[in-house]
Amino acid sequence: MNTIGDSTIIITTREDIMNIVNDAVRMAITPLIPQKKEEPERFNINGAVTYLQEKGIRISKSALYKVTPNGGIPVHRFGSRLVFDCHELEEWANFKLKNANTNKIAHAVAKSIKRKN
Repeated sequence: MNTIGDSTIIITTREDIMNIVNDAVRMAITPLIPQKKEEPERFNINGAVTYLQEKGIRISKSALYKVTPNGGIPVHRFGSRLVFDCHELEEWANFKLKNANTNKIAHAVAKSIKRKN
């Protein structure tokens, strides 16, 4: 550090300045970045409904109850309690979303062919 008149001059390297700026920016923006919440490994019926809705599957609690007896959705039963595994539910949701998109495309193609005939 040198002093010239009333001014102080700090001599440093480019790397030190970059580190200081990077640290200051990181400290400023870290609170603004949304934190990814930890998802539980298993869900009860309410958690499964919320999870599926967040994944883009519109389903109600009663509709979820209706698809569990026929094996339409992966579920484990402990007495009268339904427990849904996160990974199995995600696979099922991805399968449903993929099929829904495929069905929409097939429907649009069929509709287009009918118009042309």
